[in-house]
Amino acid sequence: MAYINFPIEILKKIEPLLEGYFSYERSMFHLEFEEIHNIYIQNGKYSKEQEETYLTVPSFKQSYIETALNTEKMYETVMQVGKAIVLDMGDYDFNKIFQMYFDFVNEETITETDVDIAYSLVMVAALYYKYVMTDGFFDFRDFLVNDLQSIYNTFVRPDLLKLYEMFHEKKHIKSNAIRIEYNNEVITLDNFDNWFMNMITPYLDKYLGISSLEEVQKELEEDYPTKGKKGRKKNSLVADWILWQTSQLLQHSSFADANVQINKSQAAFLLDYMKYLGLIEEDSLKNDALNLRATLNNLKKNPPKFNWWSIPKQKESPNNPFNEHIQRAW
Repeated sequence: MAYINFPIEILKKIEPLLEGYFSYERSMFHLEFEEIHNIYIQNGKYSKEQEETYLTVPSFKQSYIETALNTEKMYETVMQVGKAIVLDMGDYDFNKIFQMYFDFVNEETITETDVDIAYSLVMVAALYYKYVMTDGFFDFRDFLVNDLQSIYNTFVRPDLLKLYEMFHEKKHIKSNAIRIEYNNEVITLDNFDNWFMNMITPYLDKYLGISSLEEVQKELEEDYPTKGKKGRKKNSLVADWILWQTSQLLQHSSFADANVQINKSQAAFLLDYMKYLGLIEEDSLKNDALNLRATLNNLKKNPPKFNWWSIPKQKESPNNPFNEHIQRAW
């Protein structure tokens, strides 16, 4: 793993680019901010060398609780008093990304924006690495994941939704019989007077906390797509999203051409950068400028939407609350 001290003065400068193009949030580097904050408020615990490396002002004694309870205040404090934030780059190299970018920049036409873009792409590499290593939970897995809630959302709720859809769809049927297969055994219920459906549909209505078949079908499509449905896998989605957002950012580079979506230099850089991040394989058909242009043309028609955060679905109804007193809520 490669760690770098990323200057906070530069982070301040490029935050608008990171937020605008790559949905950056300070909370994605919560532990890194918290470490600098600890150095600042706990005078004497850290060495003078650490203070000089990571702070622009001397540390002072202060109750941690007074400032740390408000995370936004903590981040802002670090942005004011911090000198550098420690970033884990994994196998990515700060200098490699910088050199990769400036290989396409003419020294005579280099701009301040070029420097900002290069630093931004370093941060994107660190952000992507942390996203991969934490499965999109960043520094909040323990706060975001409730085991019972996660089991319900991942395994139980989609089953209940499928049952709801089956039994609420208006179909003309010749028989009320229901066939059940379980543990290699099959039984057929006569379901006289539709007793089975009359029993299960109120249960589904109550415990799913939904109001219509349309609502169920929308949730199944958006949150529980079946294989082969909804197109791209998540890793392909993040690749398309980073490719598209980077291509938009490059429109501000000194080697961009006005009124041209992507010129030769931009395409070459995008291929180098995407391959370096591991989002395009060397032997992939996508490792080609023509394919890249075609991909960008498609993305222009349907810009990809991506959320870095893998926040678990926190779905429940008033009739199946989750608390410490129950072992399951279904």
